[in-house]
Amino acid sequence: MIRGFSVIFLLLLKYSHQQDTIGGKEILQHMTVLMEARFAVLDRRLNHMASMITDLKPQHDPALMEENILNLGRMLTKIEEKITNQEKALENQKEFMVTAVQDIKGAINNLKTSHGTIEQTLDDLKTSHGTIEQTLDDLKTSHGTIEQTLDDLKTSHGTIEQTLD
Repeated sequence: MIRGFSVIFLLLLKYSHQQDTIGGKEILQHMTVLMEARFAVLDRRLNHMASMITDLKPQHDPALMEENILNLGRMLTKIEEKITNQEKALENQKEFMVTAVQDIKGAINNLKTSHGTIEQTLDDLKTSHGTIEQTLDDLKTSHGTIEQTLDDLKTSHGTIEQTLD
């Protein structure tokens, strides 16, 4: 079970860089392949048991035959339990993956929203910068007024020079 969760986590990391999808479909496909491989192992065991049953030849000792049949029955019961446990584990893993994918999508959407807010803040800064530019224009106007004042001073100075002459 823990191994399955680590596989899910690694797959989520692998596909989380994609912006449109997190790869939930790919993760489910990969988990399906893993479960099919596990069921293939169980299938091979069942086939082995079936061959053991067909290989049983009538023996002179009925107690030995009965023991073999009981052993095969116990093996079959264990395999059925493993199949049931694997199916439950797969269902739990699917539920975990769906929740994890939703959580990651929500986190990514929150990041996009935060980033959008940052962009809005940058727009606000540009507006503030525009205001600074307007302020600089106002200073230029004031400076123009100062230059006009200097011209007035030159005029006055010229007048003073003329006065000195």
